[in-house]
Amino acid sequence: MFLKVSKGLLDMAQSRKIVLATITVLYSVNVVILCLQWYFISWSYATHGDTKDSIFWAYLEPPIWFIEALNTSQNVVLVIEDGLLIWRCYHVWGQSLKIVAMLLLLLFTESALVITATVLNSFTPILVTNQAGKDMINHVDEAFSFTCLATTFFTTFLIGYRIYTVSRNTNRSISRYKHIFTTILQSAAVHVLLLLVQAISPFSPIFYDIQSRWSQVDEYINMIVYLASGLAPTVMVLHLAVVNETDTATFASSTLMHLPAMEFDNCLDRSTHAADIERRVLMSRPEDPVNAHRAIEQEK
Repeated sequence: MFLKVSKGLLDMAQSRKIVLATITVLYSVNVVILCLQWYFISWSYATHGDTKDSIFWAYLEPPIWFIEALNTSQNVVLVIEDGLLIWRCYHVWGQSLKIVAMLLLLLFTESALVITATVLNSFTPILVTNQAGKDMINHVDEAFSFTCLATTFFTTFLIGYRIYTVSRNTNRSISRYKHIFTTILQSAAVHVLLLLVQAISPFSPIFYDIQSRWSQVDEYINMIVYLASGLAPTVMVLHLAVVNETDTATFASSTLMHLPAMEFDNCLDRSTHAADIERRVLMSRPEDPVNAHRAIEQEK
């Protein structure tokens, strides 16, 4: 999938290579997460695999550096994924900073929370000795989860709304816009739902009872969330690249992939401008239709 996306984007304009570079970094960080998980499994079952009890306690008490590296890598994945979505939204709306101003603020908040969480994780042995320190770590994690949820939701909504409004105001085939709108929903809806579950799970005591079967659900949710963070933008870009290759929705593909100001807005502006010119000239010189027609051609 990654090779398919990279091949399509390398053949495109320089601006599109930013998307490829971002996805490359996204996958690189996910590879780091995979290596960390592989190390932790080996550390728990091979290094401390003498008895079931030793494996159990090794799993509950991983190295501090491992926790910090894993949490930071997972948080960076979400920030990069949201940055890629905002980049698309910015260009879909004709490079309007007003539209993405709130989204950029949310992205900045995410980045600040990642830095804060990284610093707090480095002091985990000290902070966990009292309830105030534990609450501080939990509050930062919860704030980051809800900020990621808000950023992903609003960015996806703005992209979908732009496509919906444009499809209603143009004479082009609506099926093209419906096709790409469905793609956005399919690639982002599951991710938003997973982020919602991840954000609200800390508020349920059942996930913190070590004797409960639900105590490990949060671990599975986290893994699926970070997997979806890498797959969701890639699936969207891959789908658009395939559509562009088959030439079934070239214009719709360029709306999200090429990332310039939308062509159809310019077309609408030109047609509206021409109509205004014709109306002004005819109203000013109704007695001479021949000269009026010449004046219209000159103004155009």
